[in-house]
Amino acid sequence: MEHEVDWRTDVTENKLREFLDSSRSQPRPTTGQTPIDRVTIQFGSVIVNTDTLGICDVSQVPSGIVIECPSGEYELEAECYVYGNDARVARVTAKLTGTQPAPGALLGTFGVDMAMAAVFDNDALMAFVEDRPKEYASWINNDVMMYEWESAGTLVCEPVGVEIPYFEVGFGDGRYRAYALEGDDQIVGIEAVFLDENAPYF
Repeated sequence: MEHEVDWRTDVTENKLREFLDSSRSQPRPTTGQTPIDRVTIQFGSVIVNTDTLGICDVSQVPSGIVIECPSGEYELEAECYVYGNDARVARVTAKLTGTQPAPGALLGTFGVDMAMAAVFDNDALMAFVEDRPKEYASWINNDVMMYEWESAGTLVCEPVGVEIPYFEVGFGDGRYRAYALEGDDQIVGIEAVFLDENAPYF
């Protein structure tokens, strides 16, 4: 069964986090169990003021997969697989508001070693890295690495005023595929796949 949950959020509420946290209780599902349900959740947006959107491990912004895309608001949507008393994020899409893009080419893979990924305005953060490298390093070491992470939320890079939505991925660390989302002869988003179709519980 698959159904839509039309939830939008801001930086103080995150419906993906609410869903993931409420889905988890004892006993845990058995290893090898296949999903019994799928839930699709709209959980906010990311603003791109430049012309590049990125996705990577939450502790390594900006890096990972980067695409050239129109500036604007990109809606975030997660497809979650439900394994009894545990739900996991199988894929996340970030698409330009108002578009209905089609899946496109494989962009590559990116590594995750904090069990969470983030989407972000790449050029805005790269300018921070290049123009103020010491301040960037301090932000990573003191703000990012010491952050009290939730299952999903929004990290704010206060030195440059950029919001960075983040979320748990699949069953944790690994390498994950990212695909272009294409519409009107241009790339208008990213889709990242964290669990293959009907992936067994791990």
